[in-house]
Amino acid sequence: MPTFGEIITDGLTEINALTPGQPVDAADMQLGLTRGNAFLDASNGSALMQYVRRLDAYTFGTSKQAYTIGRGTGADFDAERPTEILQAAIVLVTASPEVYIRLTLVNSEEWANFYVLNFSTSIPAVMWYETTYPNGTMHFRGVPSLTGYEVRILTSQQLGQAASLSTQFVFPPGYYEAFLYSLAYRLCNPFGKTGQIPARLRVMAREAIADLKSGNGESPRITLDGLGPVGIGPYFNYLDGSLVYR
Repeated sequence: MPTFGEIITDGLTEINALTPGQPVDAADMQLGLTRGNAFLDASNGSALMQYVRRLDAYTFGTSKQAYTIGRGTGADFDAERPTEILQAAIVLVTASPEVYIRLTLVNSEEWANFYVLNFSTSIPAVMWYETTYPNGTMHFRGVPSLTGYEVRILTSQQLGQAASLSTQFVFPPGYYEAFLYSLAYRLCNPFGKTGQIPARLRVMAREAIADLKSGNGESPRITLDGLGPVGIGPYFNYLDGSLVYR
């Protein structure tokens, strides 16, 4: 595995700020580390740049309408703040085996349309995840009265950053190229590189990032839910591309 320092050296070579084998100034290496971590931080703003999907469960503990999650002070659930929550469920831990009751996730506009929120319920049915910072906020329609139950969430895990130049670059295939070209592009301005070099690197970085996002995305499953009762058309005839009415 290459180190971040080795990738920074490759990036400086890519923009012709170094010749192969030339030693690198310590200040330039530190600048490269800062710019590289900035790219990883920006990547965490997109769930499609995050390659790990993980299920975690948290006990309510107290009865209230909203719970915070993150590493900030006073968070109800001590964990990395999710960029988004992909799925969520209430875990009935007293059942054997445990039962998972899926929560309906809504956006801010749908949440704003509810007229009543703070009522007592044993099992909330709806959740809105508000991306507050430094802790995210999970809002439930209804205050859970059975505080021993858990909420289980499916999230994308954030990319880690480099602590030093000797930190190893441990990422799945494809991330090296995306990081290298994105870093090299970010180093063009400090090293006075203009014209074709940054233009070429911008295209190469975009293509590498697009490949990553394509691989990290999950194709949605096609269902017939919501199409109405069987027997009501129209139906699509794949043989000739026509609509059939019955």
